[in-house]
Amino acid sequence: ECAAAVVEKNPNVFADLSGLLEGRIDLAQYLKDYAGYVFLLKTWLAAINCWDKLMYGTDWPIVNLGEYIDFIKEVIPQEHWDKVFFDNANRIYRLGL
Repeated sequence: ECAAAVVEKNPNVFADLSGLLEGRIDLAQYLKDYAGYVFLLKTWLAAINCWDKLMYGTDWPIVNLGEYIDFIKEVIPQEHWDKVFFDNANRIYRLGL
């Protein structure tokens, strides 16, 4: 909640979506067991509506990359995937890709 507010209120603050999971997961079971957490995460992300300030990130190697990508796809609306998975980092870090 606090981090979301900081991102929303400060034009020079961006966030990566790393550190949300740890280890291997069965995504379907995780979404069921932690439905409240996932709901709150999705709610805060939607509330700040800063899709241009969020970037995909992981804590590899402590997460499985495929599972983490699938998890992020669950919490980010599909219409914002390009921004979160590539465009924002490309712009913020001035990669020129």
